[in-house]
Amino acid sequence: FINADQEIVPYDGSSLHWRVSAYAFIVKENNLLIAQSAKEKLSDIIGGGIEMGESIEEALLRESMEEAGAQIKLGEFLELKQDWFYHNKGAFYQTLQLFYSAELIGTDPDMIWAKFVPFNEVGIRYHLPPIVEKIFFEKIK
Repeated sequence: FINADQEIVPYDGSSLHWRVSAYAFIVKENNLLIAQSAKEKLSDIIGGGIEMGESIEEALLRESMEEAGAQIKLGEFLELKQDWFYHNKGAFYQTLQLFYSAELIGTDPDMIWAKFVPFNEVGIRYHLPPIVEKIFFEKIK
């Protein structure tokens, strides 16, 4: 299993959790919206787990506001990936990840830790999880 910093975490035999999550590539004038947690080394695109009873669009709208203060319009479906990861709260997951394009339609001016970065700095100055960088370079850039 891999954690958010792309470090290997040996599986300890504990319960394996299932998670469906959705992520958005929010692009504006050849810049990509990313966020970074103070607890993790890598930046990431906006997104996260879909809660029970929540639609994919509802989850992405919620996650974009929570993580970036961004109001978005969901675009086209880009990719579906299966993965396994270790969450820093102590749980092992198998996940189905849905990736979409999205358009920024508004922002919360009080949010300061999410920002747009130039396409040419993705993978060089700003490192994203490998699966996210692969989709970015194949489908976005």
